[in-house]
Parts: sequence; C-alpha cells; structure tokens
Amino acid sequence: MSEIKIPELAVFIEKANQLKIQSSLHVADTLAEITQDLQNLSLYQSLFETNERGGLLAAMIVDQYQSGPNLIDEIWGPMTLPYNEPLREHLLQKYLVNKKQHVETMFFFKEQDTWLTEQLIMRKNKLTYENIWRKSLAHAGSMPELPTVRIEHWQETVSSSIYKRVHQLHEMAFHHAKRTMTNLLTNLSYSHSLWLLYDHDIIQSYAIVDIDLDRKNAHLDFIATDTHFLRHHAATQLITAVCYGLHHQQVDYLYLVQSDHAKAAYHLYEKLGFVKLETDVAGSLT
Repeated sequence: MSEIKIPELAVFIEKANQLKIQSSLHVADTLAEITQDLQNLSLYQSLFETNERGGLLAAMIVDQYQSGPNLIDEIWGPMTLPYNEPLREHLLQKYLVNKKQHVETMFFFKEQDTWLTEQLIMRKNKLTYENIWRKSLAHAGSMPELPTVRIEHWQETVSSSIYKRVHQLHEMAFHHAKRTMTNLLTNLSYSHSLWLLYDHDIIQSYAIVDIDLDRKNAHLDFIATDTHFLRHHAATQLITAVCYGLHHQQVDYLYLVQSDHAKAAYHLYEKLGFVKLETDVAGSLT
C-alpha cells in the first residue's frame, strides 16, 4: 500500500465507481468524501493491480472491523478502470485465497453488477435486496402534518441514560447489529445527529441522520421503535419531525434504505412522499 497514494486512489475509485456494472455502495458521492473515508480506513488488507508505470488498474478495498465477537470485511469492489472482468476475478480470487475462515465478507452493490451477483450465487451465498428511497424537502407544502409528540434532536454527547435506552432499542431492532451505539453515538454533530421520540417520558423510537458535506442531502441511517410500541405511528411521526428539521436546515433531499423483507415499510415511505429510486444488492461470504 505504501506506493499507492490516497489522492490517486480516491480519483481512481471515483471514476471506476461511476460504472454501475461495478459500483460499490460504500463509495461516497464526491471526491472529497471518498478521500476522507479512505483516510479513516485501514487499507493494509486491500488489494491493488498497477501497470508497468505504477498507474492503478484495479482496486479492492477491504475495510475490516470487529462487531462483537464477529470480524467483518466490508468490500469496495473489486473495481477496474477500464472495465476488465478477468482482472476483477483475479482480485476476488486473490482475496479469497488469503481470507481467514472466521471472517465474514460483506458486499453492497448495485443490481447492474451482474458479474458480482453471479460470483456470490456461485459460492452459495444468499443475496438480499434493498430499495433506495428519496424525499424532496425543498417545499414545506410537501410535508405531512407536524407531529405534536415530544421530539428531541441531539447534536452533542448524550447522557448515559439516553445512551443505554437507545442501545436497548438498537439491539431490539438489529439483533446482530454490525455498527454498535458506541460507534453511532460518538462525535454527534450538525452532520451526524440523533433524533428521539418520547411517550410518557420514555424513549420509544430513535433515528440516526447524516448530512453530506455539501449540506444538500441527508441520509436516514437507522430508525428503530420499541417492539411494544409498534403500530402507534412512532416511525411516521419521527420521520416527519426529521423532515421538518432538515427542511429548516435547508437540506434538499432525505434518502433512506429499506430492506426488501420489510414490506410494511414500503407503504409507509410511499405515504410519507418518498420515491423509490433503485434497488441495491447485499451479499456475504462466510
């Protein structure tokens, strides 16, 4: 990795990822965000192929982290420029030869990447599909009625009692969550904030919202409700409050991802004025 410079790698990934037939969902939208992400990753397990002049031809970014007892590799790619299927296969095989058996490998990519889909199916992997939704926040008239329940918006460190309750809700909704509350509630800020919905002074629902560097797009990364409080329209009210808050902050769009298994959420997002943009694929190798 010592010969591969971050700025050069970021430019390569930005251009290669524009080809939807090999797009990784981990790659950010702008060069500045990609560069920032790469600087925060440990790249020593990533794989690269270069030409005789040292120029990048292929890259497979391996972001490894611990999640409870599990060791996870999240993969960007493999991606090539210009597109080269045999070279993609070479990098994937090289990774698999060196992969430790107890590591779970996660891929998130666009459904147009039929090559990667075939590779994962061939290895007996079960794929899951996720829908990408977007809501315009540009006009207040597009908003549903503002909820009257108690909502809190946190952009700084929360108390231990809030942390424990949100952690409880997180575990309740995401039984084997790959990102823990320790990660999610660290360094809360304008661009990474926590939203809470209360009922009788008890937190019943939470949301984690990220705002892009350009401050025009936001992402609803997580939302969860106490299982005993379902069917009380908590998610509807919390998302509505988030939309109003982001509109006030002059954010143009709110994006979210919905698993194809969560059929009920499909109708909720339609009701709230979200539009489905595309379907993405997630797969894992164990």
